[in-house]
Amino acid sequence: MFDYQKRVIEKIWEAELSGEDHDILIDKPRGMGLTWSFVWYEVWRWLFAPNWGGFNLSRTEAEVDAGDQDPNSSIFGKFRWCIGMLPEYLVPEGYVPKGKKGNPTDMSLKIVNPKLGSSLIGSTTNQNAGRSRRYSLTVIDECFAIEHFMSVYRALMSVSRVKVFVSTVKAGKVFQDFKDMCEKKNDYISLKWQDHPFKDQIWYEEQLAKAEFDPEVMKEIEVDYAVNIKSQYYPEIRQSKVIEGMEFQKDKKLYVSMDVGAQDLTVLIFLQFDGQFINVLECLSNRRKNMDWYYPFLNPAIDYNPDFYLPHQKELLNKIRSWGKPTAYFGEAAHFMKVMPTNRSIADNLAKNGIRLICNNNAIKHAPRRHATSLLLPRTVFNFGSDGVSELYDAIANSRYSNASYGTSEESHTKPVHDTDISDFRSAFENFATNFPRVMKVQREQLHSDIKQNNFANSLSAYLKL
Repeated sequence: MFDYQKRVIEKIWEAELSGEDHDILIDKPRGMGLTWSFVWYEVWRWLFAPNWGGFNLSRTEAEVDAGDQDPNSSIFGKFRWCIGMLPEYLVPEGYVPKGKKGNPTDMSLKIVNPKLGSSLIGSTTNQNAGRSRRYSLTVIDECFAIEHFMSVYRALMSVSRVKVFVSTVKAGKVFQDFKDMCEKKNDYISLKWQDHPFKDQIWYEEQLAKAEFDPEVMKEIEVDYAVNIKSQYYPEIRQSKVIEGMEFQKDKKLYVSMDVGAQDLTVLIFLQFDGQFINVLECLSNRRKNMDWYYPFLNPAIDYNPDFYLPHQKELLNKIRSWGKPTAYFGEAAHFMKVMPTNRSIADNLAKNGIRLICNNNAIKHAPRRHATSLLLPRTVFNFGSDGVSELYDAIANSRYSNASYGTSEESHTKPVHDTDISDFRSAFENFATNFPRVMKVQREQLHSDIKQNNFANSLSAYLKL
């Protein structure tokens, strides 16, 4: 083992022996071999610690257990490979390697030591992961790449005393705050590429050359939670306000802005305008759900089947429905496109359920969308008491320009990169920004003198032709 790998294993071993609660964050560049370190540590504990349980999570089930013993396929593939390489006298009596169908000692997402009662368990990183039992150790692989990270983190709080979060760095306030929390408790290890004895300055310069064409490569090399302001699409978000906890104001109108995706993420943002600031109360995101699943969030008059929602989703649903029906719903031109075989659009289906969608056809191109959003962000307050709003904030902060050298038109120079999920959050907020003059007209009697005096309302309305 390399020295940095020993340091990591010793940290986990000491945490287990302490009998105390530890949330250990290990951030790292790619290619540091940490997964193998954890695998061998867990196999060692599985072999010799009675009733020990190791809980392993990653983004997809295939990444956790692909059902084979190929060490390159999944975490459990590595477990099975390690056990298969053990001398016969170390293999627990009664253990039978997994065949095509599995067996009581080796099955999908579970490997049992029948002699000691120890086990290796796997799961995807969902918001209900591990709620049914307790484990000795939990390892979350690439934790910052999972959806709804903070919700998953809270769900894992009582799963085990020692939890290890491993990830390459992802820029964003949510991840920075989590890192600061772990560091404050002395449960933070940050690895650098220089820690790896096989990587030298020549290797580093080769990576820098690649980064000239793709700046995201640097995230795989350097440990930095800050967003690169040079490529940041909305640097104005640095002027936004962030507060912990925000209450719905009964005397102010409620608005919803959305981006709907069939295969991509669907994002619903719930906002209020107090005459001076835009308050982002809640943000809901999900994927691969029919629109019927979202209707009860959008219209409290629509009944819903509670069996279709997880406990935390029902809690959010009931809270949002208590606010009453929103004054307006904002979307984009694509939501009005009719598709076959029904010859109906998303807007048509929403209207059928009492949800009238509004869009600004003068703000289809990137330039007006960016202009409107950049003006609104300094006047926006994000509720960081909501995990969904925190995700929205980080998605906007991580939006970045595409490489302008690949286009010669004016539009190519104002175009953001289409990053998975980030684009969906960004579009949902942009749909509100491009329709904000409508909000100001509805609430003209409540406009703050600050907005009236600097001609903000009139200039934005004229620019967006609303």
